This record gives sequence, C-alpha cells and structure tokens, in this order.
Amino acid sequence: MSLLSANADDQAIVVRATFHVGEDVKLEGVDGACAPTQPTTPVSSDCAEHSHHPALMGSLEPPLDHPEDFANFSPGPTSLPAAVEAEIAGRFASQRLSSMAMSHRSPEFSRILDDARDSLRRVMQIPAGYEVLFMHGGGHGQFAAVPLNLCADRSEVATYVVSGTWSQRACAEATKYCDVHVVDKSGPDHRSFPELVEGDIAPGSKYVYVCSNETVNGVELHRLPKLPGAHRGRGPLV
Repeated sequence: MSLLSANADDQAIVVRATFHVGEDVKLEGVDGACAPTQPTTPVSSDCAEHSHHPALMGSLEPPLDHPEDFANFSPGPTSLPAAVEAEIAGRFASQRLSSMAMSHRSPEFSRILDDARDSLRRVMQIPAGYEVLFMHGGGHGQFAAVPLNLCADRSEVATYVVSGTWSQRACAEATKYCDVHVVDKSGPDHRSFPELVEGDIAPGSKYVYVCSNETVNGVELHRLPKLPGAHRGRGPLV
C-alpha cells in the first residue's frame, strides 16, 4: 500500500511505504528516488524525472504506473471505506434514483434531510430551541458569516488570534465587515498557539476568534484556550 499526502498550498510530499508483517516500515521517495517538497525547488539530475510528478503539482490522482491502492491523508476530503464506495456505486447502477439525481423538493429527499437533521441533534445533543442549518460555502463562507452575524456594523471590534493559514484568511475576510484587532505572536512560520494575556484582547470585542486546527501549519488545539479573566463572559469565543 502506498500513502499519498499533499498540503493545501499545492506543495506535496509523496512517501511510498512498503509494509511487511514482522519487518520495519521502509520509507522511500517517489519511485524509490527523492521527492522534493516544493515543485519550484531546483532538483538534481537524478530527481529531474520526478520534478513534474502529479502529486508535486497538487494532484491527488494515483499515478497510472502504480496500480496498488492509495490512501489520501491530506487535510479535507479523504478516502471512503471500500464498503461505502461499493454501496454508492451499486445505487448508481440500480434502476432507482440516487439522492444526487432526485429533486431536493421530493418527499424522498425530505426524508434524507430529516434523518440527517435528527442524527445531528442526537449526536451533538442540540436543544430543540436551536435550528440546524445546512449551508454551502464551507469554511470560507463562515469566515464572512461570523462577523456579519455578530457585528452590527464595521465600527464594532473583533479580536482575531492568528496562528496559521486559516486564521489568517478568516482575519482578512473579517476586515470587510468589522474593525479587526489582530493577535499574532507565533512568528512567520506559525508553529505554536500563543498564550493569551489581558492586553491581547481589544476592549469591547464582540467576539474572539481562534482556529482550533490549523491543518496547513500543523497546529491543533485539543482544548480551547481560556480568555483572560476580565474578558470571560463578555463575548463568545468563536
């Protein structure tokens, strides 16, 4: 089995791992040679043939000359279990309509939507007084939705803790809708999450934004940070 991994900046590291029971894992570069971490990095003649490998150009499609199974461990969408893929393929091959082909106003799809909503309420213990919204736009859509919902106009202040790529993007989007106060103490490479002190949080902040999982930079919070004493309870931690 081979493992293929690429990051969100269209830069990739491809590692071939050969597994044998009772033996150490053998790690090699692409095709047993070397795998430059950036497509723009000059490579030696020995590695020239690999400088345009699809994965190094941001592609996650397994090379045609390697028929073995590949697993995608990149951030975001990943591989589905084989049984799930087989069930989905089987539904496309049957005479019945799949959810991708039926009307979103049909009673069949309404049952799918109701089941998804009920499952979310049960698993996440969402109280009856709160509605569940299914919205397009992904994370970038929420970067705008947060200030649009929590700040009445562009003069209101929000504090953004920048610890990597995603919080940088959220911060940039928020500047369109509110007055952003930036806390960035983790350096240009963003390898850690800063400890928040009293002076970091702007007075009157409508909320404090943090990114709990910076997948590009490898910074993850297993516990949300506690706001300095004077700011607790004054605005939400988003």
